[in-house]
Amino acid sequence: MARKPQDPKTSQKPENNFKPDEVAAESAKTPVKRKQPSQKGKPQRRPPVKALEPVAPATADEVPATEEQIKEALDNGVTPFELQLVEAYLTCFNGSKAYKQIKPEVTQNTADTCSAQVLNRPRVTAYIAKRMSAMFKRTEESQDRLINQYLGLS
Repeated sequence: MARKPQDPKTSQKPENNFKPDEVAAESAKTPVKRKQPSQKGKPQRRPPVKALEPVAPATADEVPATEEQIKEALDNGVTPFELQLVEAYLTCFNGSKAYKQIKPEVTQNTADTCSAQVLNRPRVTAYIAKRMSAMFKRTEESQDRLINQYLGLS
């Protein structure tokens, strides 16, 4: 099929409004903003950060699991390995580190995966909640005792 020639009067061409001379003139009028150097080219220094005193976290050593708690956990289906993992977890609050403390031969990926699986079991989370509540109770009692000593009430 042959194309029909188009009449130049009826065919519409897109208008080209681009005028390079106008763009060049506009860009010459606007000044380029440059970053000003600070204090004669010297880099600004941040003020030194004050060192914080390390705060010892509550650990399972402060509130060891009682025989009653262990027996109750074993009756609820928690295995001895899970008990061991929870006790290690309560010292560092890092499941992977706790798992590697118990089984140092495993890889980091295995420790990450297995610790997450074990610590998310309902019976294990229930045991963790009981142990943590005992730790918090002991912390509250210690705080009360310290406040009373400070105020001279006891």
